[in-house]
Amino acid sequence: MAAVIPDTGLGEYKRRDLEHVDASQRPTKEEYDRYLTLVRFGRDCNWDQSHLGRSSPFRMLDPGMTAMLLRAERDLIWLQTRVGQDINATQARIKRLEDGCARSGTPASRASPASTRSPASPGWRSRLRPSSALTPGCSTI
Repeated sequence: MAAVIPDTGLGEYKRRDLEHVDASQRPTKEEYDRYLTLVRFGRDCNWDQSHLGRSSPFRMLDPGMTAMLLRAERDLIWLQTRVGQDINATQARIKRLEDGCARSGTPASRASPASTRSPASPGWRSRLRPSSALTPGCSTI
């Protein structure tokens, strides 16, 4: 949120949380201004998802979702090779995800390629790590 510069045109507004929530448990005025800036940004673009994705001042990486998507894409390659489908588009999506992890400063997925780790591979379940063993970043299950 630190990258979100509060909109100077927010004007005055009344925060209802000030009346019933302890100050230690609510956002500061500056934080609240940042949230309202994001809401205004979304409203002004009519919540257009492609515009929000390209231009929003707020960016977030969800390593858990990224890890699951990488795993699913690798498993899809395993399936595609079994039925003779082209895997180029899937490989490109995997590369894009891994490159995104690298740019974010988190380690890229350590999962081996789908051809060696797939639901049909013997013992694949034994290689799953419990969620408590996952480390921050783009670790995979």
